[in-house]
Amino acid sequence: HTSYCSSNLLGSTKAVLFIVSEQSASLHDEFSELLQKAKDMNVGSFAVWHKKLPSLDPSLESLIFRNQLVDFSNPDEFNRSVSSLSIGLLKVARGDTQLEEEVEEEAVIEELTDPADMTTHAYVFLSFDPTDKEIAAEIEDIFSQNEIKCKLSVDSIKANSKHILHSSCCIVFLSNTSMKSKKVQDHVALAENHKKPILPLFLSDIDLNPANQYTFAEVPKFYYDPTSVQQLIRAAEVNLRIMNIRSSLLKHEASSA
Repeated sequence: HTSYCSSNLLGSTKAVLFIVSEQSASLHDEFSELLQKAKDMNVGSFAVWHKKLPSLDPSLESLIFRNQLVDFSNPDEFNRSVSSLSIGLLKVARGDTQLEEEVEEEAVIEELTDPADMTTHAYVFLSFDPTDKEIAAEIEDIFSQNEIKCKLSVDSIKANSKHILHSSCCIVFLSNTSMKSKKVQDHVALAENHKKPILPLFLSDIDLNPANQYTFAEVPKFYYDPTSVQQLIRAAEVNLRIMNIRSSLLKHEASSA
């Protein structure tokens, strides 16, 4: 029973293994509470896809994608998934509950101690699936013409984490392929977790998954057309100005200390 587990067992538990199935998904309120408590208590959590479900409760799906996700629903990925889960559980058993990505995030955050560094890295981050790289290059060129620097998504997890955390905002290119991209979903989760503004750029008319519906529910939406791209530029400029103001305030506080 999840309420019993939450109150009595999490304190002495090293890891939570959550099996994502139709039955567990139907109890989304209970399991969302359990996964959130595990996260708050720094208990390692692993979400295991037993079967890919067409839809999930947005809050539960958001928590699932923010834990280590292991996919057993695809027979072709079974051996790799078993290996990933085994390595993750071994790290937890040894007391290392942080994933590699989280360690890299902390290292990047430690670099953000110099207020002047905020203006040095005044740019926007472009997150996209490789199939949309030509459009990303086009948007980068348009932004450059408007004197806005961009950092584009690359293969390195460490580089992407650093670029997202240093950026003024994250522009996510939304297409049918990017919705299935784990890398793009990781970028959204990282930006969201560190309260980085996220600006969605719709490349086509697509249906968002429940987690992304939740993420983008109250943010402006932009589309791949000349008028909307100009609006996107204005939104990026606003976030850059906010970063410059924050930098000035931090410099003032540092000089007054």
